Amino acid sequence: MRIYNYRKVYVLTQYKDQAEVLTKQVVPLLEEEYDVSITGTMFKSIRKQLSYYLHFTDGELEDKIILDLGCGSKQSKDSDPDKYEFLPLGPRALEKLGVHVFGIDIADLETELFEHYEVDLLPRKSLEFLMKNYAGEIDIANAFGLFTSPTSQYRWGSLFFKRRITNQLKKLVKPEGYFLYFL
Repeated sequence: MRIYNYRKVYVLTQYKDQAEVLTKQVVPLLEEEYDVSITGTMFKSIRKQLSYYLHFTDGELEDKIILDLGCGSKQSKDSDPDKYEFLPLGPRALEKLGVHVFGIDIADLETELFEHYEVDLLPRKSLEFLMKNYAGEIDIANAFGLFTSPTSQYRWGSLFFKRRITNQLKKLVKPEGYFLYFL
């Protein structure tokens, strides 16, 4: 498994352009499905996530398995509902594009259409339940906001938490796969 910090990856222009096209394709579907207006920051977030996924799959998302750790939810434990929500925009977009994506978050994902699990990732072996179906099968594990969330920083500290998750992902992600994180 190859590990990359988002801060240190330069996405090739060809994948940025492809991500722009896919984002424009998927946003109307998401707006209709979830009754939400996707503009500005939300549009850019989807485009950015897609550009990274395209970069690390050489532009081919078909037949890939993507795990989004701390994918976000409408009822996020880190969000103040009066200010903002941590919506699972990446998994929603990937699901609409026909990608096998599944998300894990500490909060409820019950209303989501993509495969999802409500799991507290801080305990040791929190990803053990995935071993039966996904051992060595995941192409990309993404933890964009997981290690910088107030919950993870307060409870364990980002570096300790990252080590714990990374050790578990080594059994789930393909040897030629990727673990992408932001810290």
